[in-house]
Amino acid sequence: NERFTTLFEKSAFAAALSKLPEGLFTNVNEAFVKAFGYTKEEIIGKRSSQLKINPDDALRKRFANELMNTGSISEREMTLYTKSGEPRTFICNLTLLEFQHDKYVLSTLQDVTDRRATEERLELLNRISELSRNANDLNRLMLAAVKEIGRHLKISRCLFNEVDLERNREIVLCDYFSGVPSVVGEHKLSEY
Repeated sequence: NERFTTLFEKSAFAAALSKLPEGLFTNVNEAFVKAFGYTKEEIIGKRSSQLKINPDDALRKRFANELMNTGSISEREMTLYTKSGEPRTFICNLTLLEFQHDKYVLSTLQDVTDRRATEERLELLNRISELSRNANDLNRLMLAAVKEIGRHLKISRCLFNEVDLERNREIVLCDYFSGVPSVVGEHKLSEY
């Protein structure tokens, strides 16, 4: 029991212990506190749904059923939310434990948000690199690159333009747009 406590408290991964059937947090480690921005006192005795860490009722129910049937869930990626409401991507491992006739869930969580963002940026760069290898027309390449960047950033407009400060003009050569009209063409800079 002392070894478990030491491993739990000193783990580099966020760890939480929740008592079943209520799902109330009975303990969390410092990494959990740091990952989610709550104090230990704010967490103990609450459910993840009360803290809005995992507000998805359907997902929690699916996980609970799977955990009761298999005894553990490994390497499951999911989005959880910090105290400030920021979504973070975690790799989750859940294990059903029994202590003195009571059932608990041990959750260990690894925040992979930054790693996933880096992987997405690398995928974008690879797609643009592939486009450039196959491009024989600069305008088509720029249009394809603008579309990839716009989709990646999940924005309503991304464009490739030329600016002529002497004539107070901008020429939008191509744009990616979603839910807004295209702005391809010549515009006065003062219109912005």
